[in-house]
Amino acid sequence: MSDKKGSNNQQCSLLPAPERYEVSTPEFDTAADDELDPTKRYHRGVFAERGPEGKGDLFHVTGDIIAAGGMKFKVKEGMVPIETMHYYRTKEVGWIYKADYPKIYDILDALPTPTKQQGLDFWSQGPGRNRLTLT
Repeated sequence: MSDKKGSNNQQCSLLPAPERYEVSTPEFDTAADDELDPTKRYHRGVFAERGPEGKGDLFHVTGDIIAAGGMKFKVKEGMVPIETMHYYRTKEVGWIYKADYPKIYDILDALPTPTKQQGLDFWSQGPGRNRLTLT
C-alpha cells in the first residue's frame, strides 16, 4: 500500500498471498480540531484488503465522545481508502488468513466503544456558562 505521496513500503511474508489478506490501519483527516487538545488527530480503523485494486473492508467507530450515544462500531464494506477525499496515510500491520477473516467482525464488535466523555453546559447562567463538563 502506498501513502498520499506515493511511497510504497512492501514487507516480506512467509505466508503465500492466495491464503491471506493484508491488514492495515488507514488514517483519515476527518477529525475536528479540539481546542482542549491541540495535537492533530486522525480518524483510523482496521482495514482488510480483500479485493482487486485495493478494495476491502474498514472496521471503525463512528460518532463522537460529545454525543449522548458516544461511538458505535461500523464496517464500511468494499471501500478503497486511498480513493477517499480525506485519506491521509496507511500503516501496514500484518496479514490474516482468509479462513480466519469471518472472525474479525465478532471480535471487534465485542470490544467496548468509547462512551460520552465530555459535553458543554449550555444551561448555566453567568460567568461559568458553557464550561466543559467531563462525564
